[in-house]
Amino acid sequence: MESGLRRLQRDLKTIQGEGGSPTVHVSPRGDDLSCLDALVIGPPDTPYDGALLHFQLRVSGSYPLNPPEVRFLTTEAGKLRLHPQLYADGKVCLSILGTWHGPRWTASSSIRTVLLSIQSLLCEDPLRCEPGMETAPDDKVELANVFVVHESVRVGILSMLESGPSWGEEESAQVLTSAAWVVSTRVIGWL
Repeated sequence: MESGLRRLQRDLKTIQGEGGSPTVHVSPRGDDLSCLDALVIGPPDTPYDGALLHFQLRVSGSYPLNPPEVRFLTTEAGKLRLHPQLYADGKVCLSILGTWHGPRWTASSSIRTVLLSIQSLLCEDPLRCEPGMETAPDDKVELANVFVVHESVRVGILSMLESGPSWGEEESAQVLTSAAWVVSTRVIGWL
């Protein structure tokens, strides 16, 4: 069986390589492969469009038998909740992490699986992901979406453009260029 460290290195190469997604970025914190920073870019045609959502992943020595610990960091110091499954305190509710109902983590799951699962949460009407709100009135859903759009631009794009991601210059430049394009396109659309 492949060692956890070797598997983690292979998973990171998959994400960062040609087969990776241009909307998911991950990098170790310094030389420590057990602590990863990840950016998930909000999907188009959602209230999260272009937002740079920052996550920290801690990978234990039992990887890939057990999932990483994942913390949501785009919370404005614990004050902002952008999605019913992404809490202001950083908790990420996702079935493969064992923090939500549904399919569980298996040894064939990967860091990429986690990040793409998080990205799939970022839907058109996030309020309807809240238990008990699945049939919320459209006006309430739209009001919630306006809030998410505003905060996604303010915290997930503008704040990130001001401070920038905390890793490699080349990757940061690519991510920030993409975010700047999304902001300018969005502003033009508002005019």
